[in-house]
Amino acid sequence: MGTISPNVYSIIRDIKTNDDLILREFYTNQISLSESAYSSREEYEEVMRQLIAALTGKSISYIIDTVKPIYKPLPIETGEIPQFSDLSIALYNVPAILHSSNMDEMSYEEMGKSLWGAERDKGADLKYGENQAKTASQIGLAEVTRGKIRRSDFGDIFLSLNPAQQALLIPALWLKVPLFQNYFLGSLGEEGLKRDISILSESTQKRRLTNIRTIIDVIKKGYYLKENVIPKGKAKFKLNLEDIDTQKISSSYLRALRTKPFLLLAGISGTGKSRIVKQMAFDSCPNVKELREDPTSPGNYCLIEVKPNWHDSTELLGYESKIGGASYQLTTFIKFLVKAMCYPEVPFFVCLDEMNLAPVEQYFAEFLSVLESRTKVEDKIISEPLIKGEIFSNPQYERDLQDKLLGLEIEGKVGEGKMLQLATAKLSPAKQKVYDILKKEGLRIPENVVVIGTVNMDETTHQFSRKVIDRAMTIEMNLPEGDPFMDFFANTSDLSYRSNPTSASLYLATETKAKDVIEALSTENAEDTEWLKGEIAKVLTALNNALDGTPFKVAYRVQNELLLYFYQLWLEDKTAKWREILNTSVDQILMMKVLPRVEGDEELLEKPLDRLIEFAEPYTNAKKKLIEMKERLQQSRFASFWP
Repeated sequence: MGTISPNVYSIIRDIKTNDDLILREFYTNQISLSESAYSSREEYEEVMRQLIAALTGKSISYIIDTVKPIYKPLPIETGEIPQFSDLSIALYNVPAILHSSNMDEMSYEEMGKSLWGAERDKGADLKYGENQAKTASQIGLAEVTRGKIRRSDFGDIFLSLNPAQQALLIPALWLKVPLFQNYFLGSLGEEGLKRDISILSESTQKRRLTNIRTIIDVIKKGYYLKENVIPKGKAKFKLNLEDIDTQKISSSYLRALRTKPFLLLAGISGTGKSRIVKQMAFDSCPNVKELREDPTSPGNYCLIEVKPNWHDSTELLGYESKIGGASYQLTTFIKFLVKAMCYPEVPFFVCLDEMNLAPVEQYFAEFLSVLESRTKVEDKIISEPLIKGEIFSNPQYERDLQDKLLGLEIEGKVGEGKMLQLATAKLSPAKQKVYDILKKEGLRIPENVVVIGTVNMDETTHQFSRKVIDRAMTIEMNLPEGDPFMDFFANTSDLSYRSNPTSASLYLATETKAKDVIEALSTENAEDTEWLKGEIAKVLTALNNALDGTPFKVAYRVQNELLLYFYQLWLEDKTAKWREILNTSVDQILMMKVLPRVEGDEELLEKPLDRLIEFAEPYTNAKKKLIEMKERLQQSRFASFWP
């Protein structure tokens, strides 16, 4: 990676801490990552120290802006187009195995066996080892020569860094690879990417695109945490689920959020529904001063108490007003969404407390509609605007909105009076960038925002319409089985910030459409994906047959979210049998999206409930709930999902 520069030490010595010059020298191949380019180990370590400080001390956007003026389009070779099974294994496990091995070099097969940790077909080990090793070598963490893998000098240095340095360094290193330089520094973007990978066959392009998109996303985020590394001997992809307190935050909650960022926690009062939302925020809040100012409430958490008199969207989205001069009246909800835009890599949690004290389909209608418009564009999930850009570009509102949403900064003393100060103040460059997006695109639902409503289902609250339930993931919360009141004394603790915040990947969606899931699954296993499509069609057809004669039949939205849920389960354990994953997915979708819609008297439900119980034989939780509903129907001649 990089050519050997004979006087590189003098370059670094002369420029000392001039980070911009270091960056330009590195990205034009004037700084080598190999110790052989230097006259001594001391010289090499000094250059690497300053290089790493420059790469990790600047944001990825800063690096791109610095290097772009000197960028020249680079030719692409086949070997420079990444191919791997798991990026974390390639970047962390490959150099670690080489470092700990007593061997001067390893074959691809030996590396494959070491990574997989179990005996497999010889060809499988060879290909697996080759793909991971070549990926590590692309950014200098290993060396590959004539079918052999060797330790690299820079790989040893990388392993000595702390996790934060490693996380920040990885996207900067990937930006050094020609394919990604052309994408981020060139002017052609997607068109240029298609041109660059056209040297591959069409089928190979399709397989490699998943890898390419993964790395593009890593560079865009600006960091890559060591969160998905597989312990030796376990051939299994895992999300960072062991990083949470599973007694308090069930993995099913997180999986539901990753399926759709609108969750209803429903049940009797006092079961800790709003506390769960706040704990998620505490757990994931990074050590950023602005987000940890309040020891009792994280900056990525917003509690909004729903009032019984809410009957339209102005309570959440604000409104234009002429009283006291033209203005746009903001709400806590809107301010929080804009705040989330300022920290795009941090999950932000909105807790709508007692959500059904008012009719949800009235005050939440616009949000529900926009929520359904979410789609993935170039690895970013976007929606239609909640508030159009004309509001933010309106000269009558602009200065006031800038100040209230982002905080105008007054430079020096600029006379007296608030109006004069406001007129001469300005936004910081980072905040101005956010406001420019608002002016151009309007306020959309940020992809790092999750909305969770807490719901008490009793006679004092409004029942949910099928429209609302159809657009949410619903989880029933009741007291756990066993001895919950004694468990309360053992498990109660104060909420607090973590020294190692949980990853945003635990909470945020990666896909929005079933077609994208099918494409991703087909890349891994085309045969099983075809089986899955047929099975899901059969399951949903059988479900609608059981619901025949009722208004509760399901349609494409349930099919879409069943596939999204399946995908999240599959990501947690790629070695699990697809039949088992599908059964679990159907069971959970029945509990979260289908059965909460079902309610009625004997005339409507008696036969459908019998058919549903028969249909739900493979689905443990759904069958248990249906039997419970059947018993209530027999006792009171009316039944619903809720007790």
